[in-house]
Amino acid sequence: MVKKQDVMGWLADEDFEVHLETPPQGAPVNWIIRAVSKIPVKANIILQEPKEKPDRLVITLGVMVSDYHKAKMGELSDSERAILSYEILESLLSLCPDCLILLQPSLTDLQSIVITKILYEEEITRANLLSTVKTVVNMFSLLVLKLTSRFGPFNQPGKREFSSDSLSFI
Repeated sequence: MVKKQDVMGWLADEDFEVHLETPPQGAPVNWIIRAVSKIPVKANIILQEPKEKPDRLVITLGVMVSDYHKAKMGELSDSERAILSYEILESLLSLCPDCLILLQPSLTDLQSIVITKILYEEEITRANLLSTVKTVVNMFSLLVLKLTSRFGPFNQPGKREFSSDSLSFI
């Protein structure tokens, strides 16, 4: 079983902002750690130890598509939106073939993307955990670049251009 203090220390040593969060009542996890990358993008990653399977570490990144990019995708035909979703999924899977990637609610109505990677006890080492977290941050950067290169940057005064929203509890 991995120790949350080890995970928090490993992430902090790599310059992630690290916060231990209290699981909501009834949540099927023993603990939750939020790790936020600082540069070049601000990605919120959730790390969780499932109650029923404490030999695993679940790493999740949730990305909400901006209203700007949703509107731009809405200008495409259903088949063009499906092709874009396919291209996004293919690009993300090229970085992490064994990640679970959900495009929600559908391929033609992309509103959020949830990326999950499960590490098993024998895989939970400092090097492997940090490599996985950095891969997930790179997946977020790739997604941002894919949407920006296709539709242009999201520029709205007073708002950060790109960030992720952490979705937890798979």
